[in-house]
Amino acid sequence: MYFAGGIYQLNYTINIHEEGNRIEFVVPQEHGTHVACIAAGCFPEAPERNGLAPGCQIVSIKIGHTLLDGSNETGTSLVRAFLYCMKNQVDIVNISYNEPYNWSNGGRVFEAIEIAVKEYGIVVCVAAGNAGPGFSTVGSLPASPYTLGIGALVTADMMKEIYGMSYRHPSQMFNWTSRGPALNGDIGVNICAPGGAIASIPTYTLQNSTLMNGTSMASPNACGAITTILSGLRAKKLPWSAFHVRRALENTAKKLDTSCDARMAHGAGIVQCQEAFNWLVNYAEEMERDVDISVKVGSSGGGIYIRRQPHLSQDSIYTVTVQVSFPKKKMELYQDMPKFHMAVTLTASEEWVRCAECLSLSTGDKAFKVEVRASRLKPGCHFAAVYGFDASKPDKGYVFMVPITVCLPERGTEWSVERAGEPFRPGHAVRRYLTVPQGATWAEWRLEVTDTFEEDAGASSQTKEASSIMNFEYHAMQLADDAQYKRHMFKEATALPVKRLVSACFPISDRLGVLELAISLFWNRAASVSLNWTLDFHGLKPTVPEIVYQEGEAYYRLDVDTGCRSEFWQPSTTLTHLIQPIRPTEFALSALPFPRDTWPDGRITLQLVLQYSFKVDKNATVEVTCPVLLDFLYENEIEGQMWKLYDSNKRLLRCGEARVMRKIDFTAKLTKGEYTIHLQLRHDNRKILESFQDCVLYLRKKLSTPLSFDIVPSYLAALRGAEDKIKPTVLSGGQSTHCFLVPPSLEKLGSKPHGGYVLDGWLYFATARDQPADARRNAGAYKLKYVLSEPGKGKAKGSGATKPQSSVATSKSDVSVGLATTSEEPPSDNKKAEEDKTKDTLEDPILNHQLR
Repeated sequence: MYFAGGIYQLNYTINIHEEGNRIEFVVPQEHGTHVACIAAGCFPEAPERNGLAPGCQIVSIKIGHTLLDGSNETGTSLVRAFLYCMKNQVDIVNISYNEPYNWSNGGRVFEAIEIAVKEYGIVVCVAAGNAGPGFSTVGSLPASPYTLGIGALVTADMMKEIYGMSYRHPSQMFNWTSRGPALNGDIGVNICAPGGAIASIPTYTLQNSTLMNGTSMASPNACGAITTILSGLRAKKLPWSAFHVRRALENTAKKLDTSCDARMAHGAGIVQCQEAFNWLVNYAEEMERDVDISVKVGSSGGGIYIRRQPHLSQDSIYTVTVQVSFPKKKMELYQDMPKFHMAVTLTASEEWVRCAECLSLSTGDKAFKVEVRASRLKPGCHFAAVYGFDASKPDKGYVFMVPITVCLPERGTEWSVERAGEPFRPGHAVRRYLTVPQGATWAEWRLEVTDTFEEDAGASSQTKEASSIMNFEYHAMQLADDAQYKRHMFKEATALPVKRLVSACFPISDRLGVLELAISLFWNRAASVSLNWTLDFHGLKPTVPEIVYQEGEAYYRLDVDTGCRSEFWQPSTTLTHLIQPIRPTEFALSALPFPRDTWPDGRITLQLVLQYSFKVDKNATVEVTCPVLLDFLYENEIEGQMWKLYDSNKRLLRCGEARVMRKIDFTAKLTKGEYTIHLQLRHDNRKILESFQDCVLYLRKKLSTPLSFDIVPSYLAALRGAEDKIKPTVLSGGQSTHCFLVPPSLEKLGSKPHGGYVLDGWLYFATARDQPADARRNAGAYKLKYVLSEPGKGKAKGSGATKPQSSVATSKSDVSVGLATTSEEPPSDNKKAEEDKTKDTLEDPILNHQLR
């Protein structure tokens, strides 16, 4: 049911599910409406406002959950959306959503996309992301080999007509558009399209239209363009497949630049509608039209990505497997499977890559070798590809591609790197790759604009005055296997006044090898600039990666090593949160035999609902997390992880899902009382869900007053409880030192927490120069966990201890005699004072016991 208009001008839909037992209200949002209008807006009375494909039929599926901070997507909504598209014969899909990912070769959402593309021929356009200018910043969906990742382009006409600039630069990629390659080596960005538009938004905003920019706008632009191509093919009654459309787009796209940097940003280039349509018409009956010809490097790679030793300093040989498969759904193609054969000519685009000359493809897998001679390359980023051409029709373009990316660091390993007078043009990124020195744990980056150069000789004085402040985006990143790019990324956007120094610090790891530095002057600046920058590596590292201290253990000894340079050492700690683990009290496993939860092959989704109960003794701010699933969304094997928090009156207080390192506030302010949490996990495999029946949730409570450990130089000082705190000092290069952590008093927490609770916080080793105190986390900071033990049943009782005079006196006497007999003369006044001081020191019962 659809409702529109009224005094509030709010259009909304009511959907009835599960045989009338569930009602869903769907309200449009600005982002989704804007995206839809770019692709297919239709205004017969104002055609200038039309989208690229105004005659197409829009199927609007909302994947953003309104209860999740406005409109954050969930695994359940994504899977349901693709199931709906498969069942309703949708031709093309646009998704202007994206999140970081840990891997791209598994998970429920990726499974749904693969089936939609392979079995139903659906073309899937996805936004590359807005996390540039660093490499490998594309999100989850572009990393899939079954989607078209779309980068964001700004043309010279857009600069004038949309952004109102008084000057034009050549067409270029937005500096913030995400770059490839994907973590598995796949290209990541396939094509690009304009990434800004003035388009309609919902009527309840009381606005006619608005300007938005991002790859969220580039993706529907490409989607609308491809829709017109498919419409033309349908009018001619010509068949197509998602694979064939992708080959057409990539082989006919217009390249902006052939450099490695440009290729990672715009892929094959700008979409060319007429050329792609002609290609699909000319090659509509090719034998590979419906065939998935995919590439696999090693066990799971979609390309070759060299960014670590030892492959950077030597020539390496890789095994590439070309997999040929037909869609299972189209039974009429089964008779073509034994007939399929293609003689392929292999060509390497660069001389530092060598490969076989030919390959014979048939249904199944076929492997060949590729040699990458990285030792012959200069420092910097390099891109090459091995292209496979149909030997009978090479003019058709490549039928598959093996992308090869090499990021080679500068020679040598320096603890301080300096560059002076480096030129920057608007929108163009400058990249440097450095080897992180052994022992380095954080870096400090300082930048200064030294001069500006007007691009336009006729620029006005107002433009020149504005050019005295230059907007930069600078980016530092390392990559780890099976980990999101954001986990080891530092990114900052700032305005740099000319002749003023700015600095930033960020953590690094010598274990992850190459560090990428990417600096980009904003695309809309009028002037080019000259920039000085310096990067200083620092090293203060504990001998353990994470400090976990169990209450009741001996005072924690922390050993610290420095790198090859002197470091200022000022250790401190802060415990900011109390983590309470809770286990489910009830669970229920049931089927969801409803159309929206049933897969096309008949699989029925199951749900496991876990119930948790807990009490709050006093007002608290609590964050609910599911640690085993928290940072996984698109690649998660569990389809959904929605939780809902209720009070004792069954009133819904808060909802949450996967966070995926997004800045989502899943906290709830709770008053004293009893609460219940329901966690829903979804999958079609009963065995997988049953393994989560004891899934633990964390209640992360923010402390009203942070706690801290005392840090002392020796175990003896810890035993005495003396005020002998460790003092700030300078450690020389290569020096090792240690300290001891003395646990804080827990009286501020009120009633003693139960065993298994964890106090969570940070241990800081250093402060960075020119940085505020709250930036210490980026300079030598490590996670600190204090695991609490089970409390006793009340305080221990006892009377005041009395000093055992006789035994102590005897001990003193023995010591005095021993000291006296070592001297032939009576002690002088000074010696007597020293002796008295020694006696006082020996009041420590531990030492007395040792001496006895």
